[in-house]
Amino acid sequence: HRLACLEEMADIADFYAHRTVFITGGTGFMGKLMVEKLIRSCPRVEKVYLLVRCKGKHSGQERVNELLESELFVEARKACPDFAQKVVAVPGDLVQERFGMSEHDYETIVNKVSVVFHVAATVKFTEHIKVAVEVNVLVVKRMLELCRSIKTLAALIHVSTAYSHTTRDFIEETVYPPCFDPHKLIEVMGTLDSHMASALQPHLVASRPNTYTFTKSIAEALVASYSTQFPIAIVRPSIIGSTWKAPIPGWVDNFNGPAGICLAVGTGLMRVMPGKEEALADVVPVDTVANYTLAVPWFISVKEPQAKDAMTARVFNLTSGSTNACKWEVWMKSIINSYQKFPIENKIFRRPHFYFADGDSWYYFFRRAIFHYFPARAADILFGLVGQPPKMIKAVEKLDRVCKELGFFTTQGWKWENRNGQALGAAMSESDRREFDIDMTKIHWPSYVEAMCIGVKKYLLKEDMARVHIARRALRRMMVFNFLFKFFGLYCLVNMLLPFLRRRGFRRSPLTLVVPALVVSCV
Repeated sequence: HRLACLEEMADIADFYAHRTVFITGGTGFMGKLMVEKLIRSCPRVEKVYLLVRCKGKHSGQERVNELLESELFVEARKACPDFAQKVVAVPGDLVQERFGMSEHDYETIVNKVSVVFHVAATVKFTEHIKVAVEVNVLVVKRMLELCRSIKTLAALIHVSTAYSHTTRDFIEETVYPPCFDPHKLIEVMGTLDSHMASALQPHLVASRPNTYTFTKSIAEALVASYSTQFPIAIVRPSIIGSTWKAPIPGWVDNFNGPAGICLAVGTGLMRVMPGKEEALADVVPVDTVANYTLAVPWFISVKEPQAKDAMTARVFNLTSGSTNACKWEVWMKSIINSYQKFPIENKIFRRPHFYFADGDSWYYFFRRAIFHYFPARAADILFGLVGQPPKMIKAVEKLDRVCKELGFFTTQGWKWENRNGQALGAAMSESDRREFDIDMTKIHWPSYVEAMCIGVKKYLLKEDMARVHIARRALRRMMVFNFLFKFFGLYCLVNMLLPFLRRRGFRRSPLTLVVPALVVSCV
């Protein structure tokens, strides 16, 4: 009987047929793509419950309805016209007991759900340790307790990060022993006030770059401790970028990660940041992450189920570097080329240009002063002359904080094991490989980056691509002004220095200094 059931679920869509799914973080960047993919590629799914917090005057269901009416779900609407009836909001709050669900909603989840995706987390690198532990560890414990009560649970998928163990050069597909006991950490953080927790934070985080990666590593150990009770898998994506192919190429809905870098470089605000051109830019498209994560429950339940007396948490490292490596040098050149072809129209500060530098070198601090702080100060002076409040120095200071946070990841490189990911791809049928494409060897990174840059213009800045010719003209005018400003500034400097140089014996024509100035002004 079991063999017959497994044959009926040979494809991923068959696995989800008549199943009920519960997702936390379903209104976030990755969660939205997972919901869309479930509806579009698995139209026979019974229900998709999303834990949603009320926001202002908007109820959870109103927020979900707004999401379902967005352009992201155009293709899903074609595949399943009545899909809105399948996606149901569960009002609640992650940080409350039993997620703040009503008794009725709690019983519904316990009795009907068979697949759970825990995607919700705080991804803020500088999050306070108390908040990070509460959201990324305590909430995971509550999810595990909930899953233990679910009557027909086929799989719990916990989304972690590929950077949860950056203290290691090679990261295997295994759960490493935690540096602190998860239960004791939760208990201690619950008894400390914010000031005491802040004092303890450097000792807890230690050699890890931030509270996000620290708490994610602790949560993995907590998840693994429940793996003997029900099927569990941990998915570790690296840096998540915009969509690659479906449902819309280049779609992005936030300025975190690569999209924020695209905007900062495209507007000319960021000219230098800590990093190494030869370092690996391990970015994975969000639609690939959604495909991969949705395929994992099918894989651990149907293709490679574990015996009940030998169950462990399966770990899947989801990275591009192990299959289609790309360096930051390629990324930055692609961003500059993309925004020269498709310039940002309204928010541009300077022409796009960029340098990487060692974050501790004099070269970085010099270029940061020349390319960030001096132009920002000059712009704020001009704003003051026309009666507007200064804003560029604040923007540059915020940018510097972000660059410092990202510098850890743009200056170093790691290698990840990919054995389980390869097994997952090999187990898929030809139709599933097309529908749930996880093969990143086919990505042409310059084309992907260009689509993301266009996506930043269209979906974040709400710019009309039909007006790109206007943006190109504005960029050309800005480049001419930039040339003239630099040239005449250097020309005036040369004329100021000439009397001094002639007293020192300089007898050549001033053009011997002006011509190099002309060359410098073109840089």
